[in-house]
Amino acid sequence: MKEYIETETETEENLHKLHDLVEEGVLTKEQAEHIADGEELTQDDVREIFDKIDEMEELKDVDKYLPAKLRITKDDYYRAMTDDIFRVQTLIKLDTALTII
Repeated sequence: MKEYIETETETEENLHKLHDLVEEGVLTKEQAEHIADGEELTQDDVREIFDKIDEMEELKDVDKYLPAKLRITKDDYYRAMTDDIFRVQTLIKLDTALTII
């Protein structure tokens, strides 16, 4: 039962994170739905996410709003897609960044 509750809590937290990414404009609603359904993103989806990361990096005075150590780079995103431990670390970094923003 404890394991079930932990899984449900983790799932709910992940859904909230996806919602935040949609609200921030990093993911589209469709991309978030694919992720929530356990489907893999297409290359176009990943390219679009990378474009959004680039747009954020090009914002004037972005360091005033979010320090570089809390921003997710394209390399971070790619590594998180292939490395489970790094994915968790990246989600924590993202959660911290969203809290600051």
